[in-house]
Amino acid sequence: MSLVTRAAAALVASAAVAATAQAQSYRSQVAASQPGRYDPPGCGIKAGHFLVSGAATKLSVAVGSDNPANRERLLREGQQVLVEAITAKGQAKNPAAWYFLGRIALYRGDPLEADTAFARAESLAPQCAEEIRGFRRTAWGALIGAGGVYSADHRPDSALLAYHLATGLLPKEPEPWYWIGATHEGSEQTDSAIAAYNRAAVLAPGSQEKGEKYERLALSRLGALLLRSERVDSGAVVYEKLIALLGQSGDTAARNLAALTVARSLYQAQRFAQAIPAFRRYLGWRPGDATARQYLAGAFQALGQPDSAQAALGERGLAATGRSAPDTASAAIFINRGVTKYQAKDFQGAAAEFRQALEREPYHRVAMTNLAYTYNELKDGARLLEVANRLLDKEPYNETALRFAVQGYVLLQDRARGLDAVKRLDSAPIAVDSLRLEPRPGGLKLSGSLRGRSATPEAFTLVFELLNASGAVVATAEQPVPSLFPEVRQPFSIVAGAGVVDWRYRRR
Repeated sequence: MSLVTRAAAALVASAAVAATAQAQSYRSQVAASQPGRYDPPGCGIKAGHFLVSGAATKLSVAVGSDNPANRERLLREGQQVLVEAITAKGQAKNPAAWYFLGRIALYRGDPLEADTAFARAESLAPQCAEEIRGFRRTAWGALIGAGGVYSADHRPDSALLAYHLATGLLPKEPEPWYWIGATHEGSEQTDSAIAAYNRAAVLAPGSQEKGEKYERLALSRLGALLLRSERVDSGAVVYEKLIALLGQSGDTAARNLAALTVARSLYQAQRFAQAIPAFRRYLGWRPGDATARQYLAGAFQALGQPDSAQAALGERGLAATGRSAPDTASAAIFINRGVTKYQAKDFQGAAAEFRQALEREPYHRVAMTNLAYTYNELKDGARLLEVANRLLDKEPYNETALRFAVQGYVLLQDRARGLDAVKRLDSAPIAVDSLRLEPRPGGLKLSGSLRGRSATPEAFTLVFELLNASGAVVATAEQPVPSLFPEVRQPFSIVAGAGVVDWRYRRR
């Protein structure tokens, strides 16, 4: 059997396998995406042989047929005629034979056969490449849509099949690789997700289909997964690419958030010498972020530089609190002491410092979060849960607190309530993160970021209650939440008048 004969036979075999072994939904969507009217080739190729011409006629009649059975019969016959022409009638080098074979394959919902046939047609008739790309593009979009349907139906294997078929149709496009990464990440297959996100990021600069969007998304998820996997150096490199890209696009809010993520990750990895310039860069863009200044002070403290730590909490950093000089009894000082003890693995001492910080400022989110990390190191599930629930009472979509709750039940070996906590984490439609009070003319504002987490997003509204130091509500504000797909972010801010030191929110 010749090479051409084997290729044509493989095409028929692939169609048979696909019809029996692969899900029908994506085939139906590919077939339904094709034009409802037949148009002859627009790139100048001619049939050149009566069998090829006959197959083209069968295709045109099938496209116009309202009878599904008759339509499928004509398409099947057209495919068989073309295979005969290629394998037995000397038409292996006729680009029209492969061109029509590819088009028939798409109407039959078989992207594998279409890809192989179109590749051969393009090599024989390069002038048809752009027209063929249009056919590929339509089927490619249908496969991505099918993958989304499978994902929403909790069928990750079928979703991966659809996305991988899409990569074959337009191999230089990043979007299906991004969704492959998201599917693997949802199944906790971290290494596979990292590889797919990396592929998307590499392909994005040369994309003709929303490349900038998927470069941002892929770099964001790739960096986050690397950091979560404790590959801090690699994660930081990815985030630097993202920061540069966001800066070029003028999205300063997302750029600032990415810069803060890098700085915090370096801090948590005890890379204090690297964390210091990272926080300084961020504070150059957001000088009023008092929490970031506290982290910066903590980094100096951990390196044995108390004077620099005090300077980091100086006039500009304390503008939001109204203090004129660093307060040695402030929560920030206890937090810095706690961080130093935590890094020295004196977890009992660190917990005591963080508790002292919360006695001064019961609403201090950094103190609560650090205390939770410390209780986790102490394997104290009961106290970890207490802190996690304290956070969740005010911030039900705080992803870190949701994870703390899961870990608390793990430490307590409470499987039933642990599974409930996992369900609560997995079902959260969004994450609300990076919340902070910042100075503004005439008062303060509460700013943060909404991040999508659900493959089937919905729009709703959050109601924020702004609190004073005694916990009384001094103002309320509504924040609309749009339909956000996974990892899509939207920054927001709420005007918070003088005297506001804390907040809580709920879904309306």
